[in-house]
Amino acid sequence: PMALPDHVSDVWRGYFAQTLYQALGLRVAILPDEFTPDENEFTVSSWSERDMFARAGRMLQYLSDWSCPHQDLPACIEELWSDLHKQGYIGLDNVKL
Repeated sequence: PMALPDHVSDVWRGYFAQTLYQALGLRVAILPDEFTPDENEFTVSSWSERDMFARAGRMLQYLSDWSCPHQDLPACIEELWSDLHKQGYIGLDNVKL
């Protein structure tokens, strides 16, 4: 996801990839991340990131329930990205890539 900070994007991309692997019949475990901010490090960006971490639990549940109607990876990627956009987890720019 391009609109997210790099460290958050890395985690979310991992969740998305695990979802695709599972849709193609591979077994993976999806676990929520643990975010324990250092209270002395809160900045404006840290506060704005709290929403992203708060949404992660709902997104993980959505990803756990998601299934792909296709049998090939490229089609599943397009389907997942489109669905993630419809759910408000990624921006349209991510889908258009």
